[in-house]
This record gives sequence, C-alpha cells and structure tokens, in this order.
Amino acid sequence: MKGKATVFQKNKSIACTIDEIDTSMLKAEEMFVKDISEISLFSDFAKERNIIAYYLYAKKIDDSGTSETPPHILFVDSKKLIFGCHKKSRFSFVQNTEYTIELVFPLELKGPIKSRKVFTAFVVERVFNEAEKLCIICRISRIKEEDVRFLDERA
Repeated sequence: MKGKATVFQKNKSIACTIDEIDTSMLKAEEMFVKDISEISLFSDFAKERNIIAYYLYAKKIDDSGTSETPPHILFVDSKKLIFGCHKKSRFSFVQNTEYTIELVFPLELKGPIKSRKVFTAFVVERVFNEAEKLCIICRISRIKEEDVRFLDERA
C-alpha cells in the first residue's frame, strides 16, 4: 500500500514515502543474490529477510537516489518498520534510539474520510548497509490498540 509518513526526532523531521515491496512478486533467485546469513540470524520471518535482501542486493538504485532522496518505508505492520534509504541521506537513524512517526494511508472509501493516520513510536534495532544503501529495521515501541488492528488488517 502506498502512503506517506513523517518521522520526528527532537527538533528534526523528515517526510518519507510508504512504498512497500511486494515480495510475492519476486523470484527466489532475485532474493538471494548474495549471502544473507547475517540477515537470516537477525530475523525469524522470511518476509522481512526477503525485503532486506531485495532492497540491499537486488534492487538497483536509480540515478535519482542521492542524499536528497527521503527514506522509503519498505514494510510496516504493528510490530516492525523497515526503512530503505541512500547511505548519505540527510536524516540519520541511530541504533537504540526512539523516534515518533505519523503514517498516512489513503483510503478507498466514499465519503469525507480520505485517509487514515497512525501516530506511533519506534526504536531502531538494526542497520544494514551495502554499497550506497541502508536498510533500517525498527521495532514499534508504542502504538494504540485500534492502530494495531488497522495495520494488521491491511497487511
């Protein structure tokens, strides 16, 4: 699902796009272009491993991927967030640091409500880097119960 988000830390904020990777569309041989044993040890979930491996090793950075390109949210549910960004991004994620985020998802509903906002906090658990790309794995640390249901139902 596409959408947008804003990450906040102290007096800084950065706009992000939600551009989740659909791993079901990827071929197995694309997923494991390189040895990802380090990633395999980190995550028990195949979906997360595949997203990390695809973003770091298989997905080509387009020419516009510079330090000005904002981070992309590659995966989000009620427990995890996975960001992808250029190594020289202006916004740096620090391991074991808590950030807040506002996620905005467009809704396909008739009526006045056109989007759903989810305001939550997350902690950076791990940062993987390869060439010019970073993949940031985050754990949701604070979230409302109704937002848990929304994020889990849309996945």
